[in-house]
Amino acid sequence: MALSSPTVARWELAIRLRQRLDLLGIKAPALCKEVGITPAYWSHVMTGRSVPTEEKLNQVLGVLEFPAEERPEVLELRAAAKESGRWARFSALFGDELMRLYGLEHGSHSIREYEGVLVPAMLQTPDYIRALMNSPYGVRSAVEADQYVEARLMRQERLTGPEPLRFTAMLTESVLLHRPWGGKIQVDQLRHIQALMEKYPETVDVRVIPFDAPEYAALSGTVYLIDFASSRLPTVAWYENALFGQVVEDAVQVRNLNYVYEQVFAAMPSRGESFARIDKTARELASRL
Repeated sequence: MALSSPTVARWELAIRLRQRLDLLGIKAPALCKEVGITPAYWSHVMTGRSVPTEEKLNQVLGVLEFPAEERPEVLELRAAAKESGRWARFSALFGDELMRLYGLEHGSHSIREYEGVLVPAMLQTPDYIRALMNSPYGVRSAVEADQYVEARLMRQERLTGPEPLRFTAMLTESVLLHRPWGGKIQVDQLRHIQALMEKYPETVDVRVIPFDAPEYAALSGTVYLIDFASSRLPTVAWYENALFGQVVEDAVQVRNLNYVYEQVFAAMPSRGESFARIDKTARELASRL
């Protein structure tokens, strides 16, 4: 189930205004002149960096001839978009792209993820997170590490809270065996994934791509596909590798990622078979401690 998110509200507001502009064939400069705003300000509204005042939005709705029955919805979106959101206090820690990802994630209905190296962030234990943050590839200070751990655990509340989103993860088998932080942390991590699968059978689904599967190399990096409850909002993606991460909105790119993901997922072992593989790996690793 989706929760309220200022990031999602700003995005939907921009989409609805843009669709109306296109429908009526009105150009942005003409709208700006009619309403009395600058093109730069309108650009900020369209990219979610600014939220129009209620007075200006009502003027825009008038110029765009919004149907009367839709106007209350649009004004509600504006009100939601004005909220600071629970991620605002982390704005100095994360860049704009990550802040946007977390906002989209918080307001989503479902997330599908592919991960080929590390355990997905939504499934990580506190010890796994802290070990990652204190690694050579993590953050630079203990204070930042604490904040990163706190932020990641906040993200995970979307799995365990009263209105959980649906989370599906495809992991390569190497993710299960990879133990850069030591065997005990990895065993505890695998047991944690099993516990989530058992406690949330309707909303948490984890599949393991076997080493010998032809689909093993079909995707690379970290891939998110984020879906929303509103039929007006398209699927968006997040792609991340060792160098960068970005939100992907381009319809063709998202469609291609979605196609590959679904093709690989269709060939995966069942949820039960994947659970058994996780259990077997955890027992084998535990026997070596």
